[in-house]
Amino acid sequence: MAGIGADDKAMIPGVEIYDVRTTALITSFAGPVGRLHFDRDRLYASSPGGLQIWDTQSGENTGTVPGFVPTHYHPGSHELAAIDETALVTWPTR
Repeated sequence: MAGIGADDKAMIPGVEIYDVRTTALITSFAGPVGRLHFDRDRLYASSPGGLQIWDTQSGENTGTVPGFVPTHYHPGSHELAAIDETALVTWPTR
C-alpha cells in the first residue's frame, strides 16, 4: 500500500521521501499515484490518465503528459518508457 499515513485504511494518495542513509523523513506531499520514477529533483508518477510530473522540493504538480503511462525508467539515458500496441515509446526527463 502506498500513500501518506500510518493507518492503511486512512491513507491519502501521496509520497513520503526518506534519506536512505539516515532513514530520516525529508518531505512528504499529497497527490502522486501509480508507479513512481525519480530523476534529479523530479518525481514522475505513472497515473492511470497519464504521466504526472512533481517537484520534490515544493510538492507541486508541474506538468502532465496525458495518455503516456510509462512502466520503466532508464537512469543512463534519463528516459521513461512505455510499450503501446505497436511500439516502444520513450520520453526524456532532461
